[in-house]
Amino acid sequence: MTDRRRLLAGAGALCLSPILNAGAGALEGKAAPSPAVPIPALRHGVNLSAWLQLDRRQPCGPADFATIWEAGFDHVRVCVDFSTLGWRVDDPLDVPGIGDLDRAIAMASEAGLAAILDCHGNHDFHRCLEASPAAGDALVGLWRSLAERYADVPAERLAFELLNEPQYYESPADAWPRLQARVLRVVREAAPPRAVLVTGRYGGGIEGLSELTLEGLGDGRDGLIGVFHYYQPYVVTHQGANWGFAGTGIPLLRRVPYPPARFDEAPPTIVTGPDQAAARRTLADYAWSDWGADRIAAEIAVAAAWGRRTGLPLLCSEFGVYRPFAPSEDRWHWIRDVRTALEGEGIGWTVWDYADDFGIAVVEGDTPATWRERHRSPPPNRRRVLAPEASDALDLRGRLS
Repeated sequence: MTDRRRLLAGAGALCLSPILNAGAGALEGKAAPSPAVPIPALRHGVNLSAWLQLDRRQPCGPADFATIWEAGFDHVRVCVDFSTLGWRVDDPLDVPGIGDLDRAIAMASEAGLAAILDCHGNHDFHRCLEASPAAGDALVGLWRSLAERYADVPAERLAFELLNEPQYYESPADAWPRLQARVLRVVREAAPPRAVLVTGRYGGGIEGLSELTLEGLGDGRDGLIGVFHYYQPYVVTHQGANWGFAGTGIPLLRRVPYPPARFDEAPPTIVTGPDQAAARRTLADYAWSDWGADRIAAEIAVAAAWGRRTGLPLLCSEFGVYRPFAPSEDRWHWIRDVRTALEGEGIGWTVWDYADDFGIAVVEGDTPATWRERHRSPPPNRRRVLAPEASDALDLRGRLS
């Protein structure tokens, strides 16, 4: 997750994913050739969001990976802020805490799950990346070392995501594509062929993906996967969130219903604070909007069209709803609508997130009133389990059921 500056702008070996091996041909109902680069199973996944980033408040262990596998997921996205592991721009080849990442990748593999290694830089790093060529060089150096370190991990078990949500709102249109191409080149030079997730600017959303071309990404497209995030409308998915929403009133919103047709039966509330007028405007605009399954499907179709145009398979590697203030029933309704739209276009997905602020898991035995226990490890003899609604909203087929 990062700053949304264009807010409201509208057990066994892993098998190859029929969605992510499909490319444009399968999106049109045609058979597609087998890829030259083995692609991990990336159909139904979940983000491990606050383990190797933020304040590391969500440590994961073998029991968590077992829960994820048993639920029917096929992959995890391991979100890594390398500065949390001691990495610095001025010493890009040294990651003192890299052993923690080694263990994460190993635990995923041992549980029968593929992993996406996601470079999830913090806000300071994103700002530095746009302002300083040295930061771009550091990202290139970091990825060279990572590609070399994990060269022996089977390609079916690990994919690389070069940068989470590149911003570049005010930068030249070619700034991020040029840097992404540099990083991709060193990854290809340093390691055997492996799946690499590529994305556009504007926070990794559909708008940025739509303007991304494959020119300059090197010879061949084998192993490339287009990736995007989806959180529209933010008035629903980020209600009550206190980051990146100045002037919208969104931090003051509580219990915003989805879809807006439910306004009369389930009216939202606005708490005391600044931006009261903005909050009222935001709610009024949403109340008269056409948000629902059809509009979501239409927006996802834009990403699917990019996939057909470029011939690349697609993955939506983040979608979810901030859970502290959203009505539970509506939260799962939105997640179901997005998942359905993605699958309707043959797009794989990775829900945000496992156990943190957008989490689909709870500590075993907790009630909704105590769900904030997420911010620590489960007590002894208790484990995290999927919320009862998650399997239905995500249409998961548990492996042990």
